[in-house]
Amino acid sequence: MISKFIPKGDFSRNIMTLMTGTGLAQAIPVLFSPLLTRIFSPAEFGKLAFFMSLCAILSIISTGRYELSVMLPKKDVEAFNIMVLIVIASFAISLAILSIIVLFSPYILEILNSPVSFQYLLLLPAGIFLTGTFQGLNYWLNRKKKYKVISTVRILQSLATALISIFLGYIGFNSNGLIIGFLIGCIIPVVPLIYVLITRRSLISKYQIKAIGKTYIDYPRFMMPTALMDTTAMQAPVFFINKFFSSVIVGSYSLASRVVTAPIGVISGAIGQVYFQKVATIVSHHSGTVLPVVLKTARTLVLISIILFTPFFFWGEDLFRVIFGAQWGEAGKYVEIISVAMFIRFIVSPLSTIFISTNRIRVGAAWQTFYFCTTLTIFFVGRNLHFQDLLWLYVIHEIVLYTIYFILMLLVSRDFDKNLICAE
Repeated sequence: MISKFIPKGDFSRNIMTLMTGTGLAQAIPVLFSPLLTRIFSPAEFGKLAFFMSLCAILSIISTGRYELSVMLPKKDVEAFNIMVLIVIASFAISLAILSIIVLFSPYILEILNSPVSFQYLLLLPAGIFLTGTFQGLNYWLNRKKKYKVISTVRILQSLATALISIFLGYIGFNSNGLIIGFLIGCIIPVVPLIYVLITRRSLISKYQIKAIGKTYIDYPRFMMPTALMDTTAMQAPVFFINKFFSSVIVGSYSLASRVVTAPIGVISGAIGQVYFQKVATIVSHHSGTVLPVVLKTARTLVLISIILFTPFFFWGEDLFRVIFGAQWGEAGKYVEIISVAMFIRFIVSPLSTIFISTNRIRVGAAWQTFYFCTTLTIFFVGRNLHFQDLLWLYVIHEIVLYTIYFILMLLVSRDFDKNLICAE
């Protein structure tokens, strides 16, 4: 049934390759979660969520969003040197953040009201570096259409994270096993990166790295600030809940969010990667129109979204009590609410690379700026509400903003196709 909506040929095969591998990667934490939720408390999941949120936000600064430009050069050697630039930048920024943590950690922990201790805040630069460098590798492999490698890496990362976390919990690391497991899992994707760098080291050019840095300077100038705002907005619930509620609620929310958003990061991410490659090729070679690709991909995502999120909406609390344990029933209530927001986000988010492919970065940046401001406003205004009421307010916000986002994508696609036809 789903295959009916997926374009035929390489596009379809690439999507299915990524979906198969990343589907397994998604299934692994789900299979192990009943063990993890019986070893670690909601508060410990709250600590992990807070730590991962910091990694997600700061890793954007570390790469300058140069990874998005890996797909664009016609020559592989230029794309490879972009990846090298990303590794260098990630390492430098991670060292700078480590210095800031060492010098100002008491103030940082006070401001953040952090449930993470100074000891594990020191591990944050490692998480930032690993996350940032993998982004460069991921886009390089996507450019080279190494979808089987991408899938394998994700499976190994997911499996390592789950098994190590469970092992650490059983031997007594209940207060930090989840964070350590997360970091060790992040090391897995670095292995193929090291292999690529070693085997292609002759391609590294200082001159070309500098030239490429200037050529794609708009990415750190425009894409990095907007992506930083976008990711901060995505992570805002964790920070606001931690600040105004409790680490237990953070943990319950983070598990609910983790289970529901997994398809966004995995299945829709797989479709989004192949979609990006397809649209970027059409644009660079002027080999067709992009609007039909956008619409067909959107129909595929709608169908999958219905299948994925309907059970969460109707039976979230019951599912969580049975699968994860009685203490996670509250998380099930949260998942029933946020599944509505994730339904539309699942459909729209993977399509957003249309702004990059058609060089309409500023349109996407404008939306992300607006989204950032309205998200922070929603959580600030609703901080004194009952937590479930705050979640419903957040859901309404997501529906409205992502609908606007999708309309902008359609307008950009239509304008590109119209200009292409006129040029011919």
